[in-house]
Amino acid sequence: MPLPRLKTLLALWCLAEVIAFALAVHLVGLGWTLLAILATTALGFVLLKRTGAATMLMLRATFQGHGPQARRTDGTVVANALAVAAALALVLPGFLSDLAGLVLLARPVRRRLAASIGRGRLARTFAAMGGEVRRGDVKASDGGPGSRTVDLDPAEWRSRDPATRKLPS
Repeated sequence: MPLPRLKTLLALWCLAEVIAFALAVHLVGLGWTLLAILATTALGFVLLKRTGAATMLMLRATFQGHGPQARRTDGTVVANALAVAAALALVLPGFLSDLAGLVLLARPVRRRLAASIGRGRLARTFAAMGGEVRRGDVKASDGGPGSRTVDLDPAEWRSRDPATRKLPS
């Protein structure tokens, strides 16, 4: 995308954010509007802390070709990166960026975007890097009756201490 076009889009986005802020102030008042912005920013920081580190480790392993996540093209890495993008959008002040972040937080949206990205650019990038492009090692369950498989992303679970059954602090 040419730089002048990007500047124009950024200026239009900022103008739309200002209009949305003014509309919110008009509808609910300045105090509630500022509280909403602070709350979504805090939510963004919490989500960023929760998903950011795990996603960065996964991305590093993917691009260096190490570990079980290496060369995955099933969308897990991209879906986790989109979760981080959602958290960053929530951190930014403004209602339109918050809306974009909340939409990206929806798992079906992230998976659909990740699948479309994974089919195209990501797979071509891995192939261009000289790596073998293959599906992920972990197969998701169909979720049908009698299914005992729970498919969680790495950022969605933590190990418990087997002796005490408590989460590490």
